[in-house]
Amino acid sequence: MPRVTVVTPTYNRATLIPETIASVLGQTLRDFEYLVIDDGSTDDTAAVARNFGDPRLSYYWHENRGEAATTNRGWAMARGEYFAVLSSDDPVQPRWLERLVAFMDEHSEILVAYPDWQIIDVHSRVLHQWFTPDYDRDRMIASFFPFPGVGAVIRKSALRDLRALRNPDYRYAPDLDCWLRLSLRGPFARVAENLAAWRSHDGSITINDRRLARATEMIRIAEDFLALPDLPQDVKRLAPITLSQAYAAAHWVVQDTHPLRAALFLRRSHALAPVQHEDILPNLKRYPRPDDRTVAHLLRDSVRHRAFPILRAFGRRTPLPLRRLGASALLRAGLLDPNALLPKQRSEEPPAALSETTPVAATSDASTADPVADNERAITPAEERFDAMLPQLREDLTALSDCVSPLTPTKLLLDVLRQRMKLMTATGLGAVTSAILQRMPARVEHVLVLPWISTIGGSETVTARLIEALRRHYRPDELCILAPDEGYRGDGVDRYRGIPFIGFSDVDASLSPLARQEIFDSIMVQRRPKVVHCINSNAAWHAFRERAAAYASDSALFANIYSDIRLDDGAPGAGYYYDFLPHCIESLTAVFADNEAIVRKASTAFGLGPALQRKLHVVRTPVLGIGGHDPERDLRPFQPSRGQRSLWLSRLAKEKRLDVLASVARRCPERSFTIHGTMNGQSVDLDALTALPNVEVAGDFSGLDAIAFDRFDSYVFTTSGEGMPISLLEVAARGLPLVAPQVGGIGELVHDGTGWLISRPDAVGEYIDALSQIQSDPNEARRRVEAVQRLLLRDYTCDAFDRSLRAVPRYFGGLA
Repeated sequence: MPRVTVVTPTYNRATLIPETIASVLGQTLRDFEYLVIDDGSTDDTAAVARNFGDPRLSYYWHENRGEAATTNRGWAMARGEYFAVLSSDDPVQPRWLERLVAFMDEHSEILVAYPDWQIIDVHSRVLHQWFTPDYDRDRMIASFFPFPGVGAVIRKSALRDLRALRNPDYRYAPDLDCWLRLSLRGPFARVAENLAAWRSHDGSITINDRRLARATEMIRIAEDFLALPDLPQDVKRLAPITLSQAYAAAHWVVQDTHPLRAALFLRRSHALAPVQHEDILPNLKRYPRPDDRTVAHLLRDSVRHRAFPILRAFGRRTPLPLRRLGASALLRAGLLDPNALLPKQRSEEPPAALSETTPVAATSDASTADPVADNERAITPAEERFDAMLPQLREDLTALSDCVSPLTPTKLLLDVLRQRMKLMTATGLGAVTSAILQRMPARVEHVLVLPWISTIGGSETVTARLIEALRRHYRPDELCILAPDEGYRGDGVDRYRGIPFIGFSDVDASLSPLARQEIFDSIMVQRRPKVVHCINSNAAWHAFRERAAAYASDSALFANIYSDIRLDDGAPGAGYYYDFLPHCIESLTAVFADNEAIVRKASTAFGLGPALQRKLHVVRTPVLGIGGHDPERDLRPFQPSRGQRSLWLSRLAKEKRLDVLASVARRCPERSFTIHGTMNGQSVDLDALTALPNVEVAGDFSGLDAIAFDRFDSYVFTTSGEGMPISLLEVAARGLPLVAPQVGGIGELVHDGTGWLISRPDAVGEYIDALSQIQSDPNEARRRVEAVQRLLLRDYTCDAFDRSLRAVPRYFGGLA
């Protein structure tokens, strides 16, 4: 893993980004990854970024989402211990990373380190030296001014639970909100050394966004920050000062475009905090208290600002004598600036390559020199004909590429040859690759890539249902299952339910993770299957992250996402999509999920636009009609039980919150609880449950048919991290009333009409109330069971599953 991840969000900065990229790649600290994420540029940014050819630089393009969403994508993709965001027009000094990383290594308590920096112009000439203030949390919040600026470095390893660095609801100042929120998470520190530069130019977003929307957003950021529920008490006391400074900043933003609104902002600022706070820096003090004369002056400016364009448009239709008379009256009243009547002069900045003393050759006829005409040269007839031919040429070349695709090397293969990958020539690797290729069908259409074959767990059940659907559509030799990951062997099994099955470890168990990825890469290059579907395979996800764009030229790529399970330390325990999906989603044909909640979560986390959101498909896992059975006959009607006995059935894991179940059982001594489940290699403490006299830990079970459901009157499900639990669906089909928390996609199945939905994973009292209602009102329990079973018949049958798969573009057709 790299020590540092540097992210540059960019949009149409082809002329300025080369200097920034070169400054990052020229760092004295070499251990970093550099992600340039293009927010939908329409200029040559892509060509400029790719021309550098540095392996540390990765370029990604997506449709326009905004700076906050683009930065968040980089945050999700980052692998480094440290993280830095660098604008595409802001270069850094060569020792930037070396100095800041060394400082943070020495001071492990520091969350953010930031340097001094310079203000430069479009030609990289220094305009001003900016000395950043020494960090003080109260001063930064009170002044409503972010001390960290250009070149700040964040300790990402200390913020593993932070999934969005910037709030995409804020378009104009998301960095301001970011620094305010991070100030509550840990200390910042200034490194008093000039290590970065901020470029001031007409295209700068900071300069161009001086308008009312930016001003009002700054006020909203202050209000939202001060309304945070976990805001420390010593920060709350600064609220009047902070909000006052927000209004003062809003005044500064609109003073040129909305003078009257600026005056109102300024008066509101002084009304909130008439006295200056001692922690506010002198250069951030507000203007003197505005009296009536100040407001009248700003009102006159506002009238002039608003009225002058209207008067000028009206004047163009007025006879010249009346126009002169009106202009004279406005000049005498002081409402018209005399300079506004003068013709505007065209001014050009000298090129950066020319110094101020460089002589410029005079033309023979200065009166004919026209810089506009020189820059806007007339297009020749030959150029017009060529432009008209381009669309047809592009179409012909694309058709030719498709025709000879099986005979020509793909971009991926050329990349492999160009880089002369040493691993491909390692002793024995070619023989392993050859053995795996020989075991695959000659003309495989659809490849399913899995970490293992199992029936334990939700994703494994989804896979089993999917394999059955594929068998209904393809001939067995058109399918293939690959298991490239470590730790799993098929023990010589070469077919699974009639489908060719190849486990890499069955060929060579000593393969390293990198070797497994390279073998998978060779298979993709040489066989070019029409469809490749990755379901939780670590090796395939790594290959997708690095080479999905190359694979997509020959294969339709698919993947599954399930849930984002977090364990006690905040680190994700599952959820490959956070580690890999942001890198390759543009190249994937579609992404499957079994619930709407995870689709919404992924869309928000990565700021996906409409086109990428359409790639996310909800394909609900069937639990009825398996093996051609009648779905209605798979349903068991509700049967009230005479005793108070609850069933808990699921995989035993940390996120299943068995501590909550123990609390419920402890407070319901008259009710019995039976627990069925397997640990599947995890270590889970069951002592608190086994110590209770009303709890039976029954362990593993051979199948649902082995459980006597008529012994139970309810199903209690506890968890803190889920997608759509398969056990919940299966038990609902067996006629037990459902009691489950609002986690992941559970709320799509369980609600007040279909079961008892618990508001929080640890709401023990709500669990107890739900069980009491089930016991006291069996008719209501029957009504809710019948309602949830109607939902299963509608959305969770094999027929519904097949319809959902057929609705996904290219899943059953590859490139056709």
